[in-house]
Amino acid sequence: MPFDYSRFYALDEGFERGAVRVRAVDEIPDPSALTRAEVLPDKPIRFVRDEGARLLDFVGTTEAVLTLVSDRVISAFREASFTGWTTYAIDIREWDNEQLSGYHGLAVTGRSGPNRRLPQPDRGLTSVRAGRRGEATSHRPSLSSGDVGRE
Repeated sequence: MPFDYSRFYALDEGFERGAVRVRAVDEIPDPSALTRAEVLPDKPIRFVRDEGARLLDFVGTTEAVLTLVSDRVISAFREASFTGWTTYAIDIREWDNEQLSGYHGLAVTGRSGPNRRLPQPDRGLTSVRAGRRGEATSHRPSLSSGDVGRE
């Protein structure tokens, strides 16, 4: 099946100046597993505002892989019949401890299969080549955007 770019979406925080970012109050043992919905918390994960004043639909965190989204994003996902996602409860507090409501943690439940066009480890993904002054340097072949997502 060919890759259909009209059905591809990239969602992330916009890194806009003044946007609200938060940090976790409690330790999150495995943020990546949480992002992949491999584990879901029993109770809301607590966050506190870390910086910024502008509330956007995507809220950045100091945990690089976590995605926090507004009720508007969840409504848009439902209206568009998106699948492959779930939410988990979060509790965001302002600097004065006032609760900031209307946000959720976003986790991805959908998975894709392997990309058969990517180099396989047994095909020599890493090689060594001579550097400028004869020293060995690591070399990895690069992939163009045309290689990604095609079968």
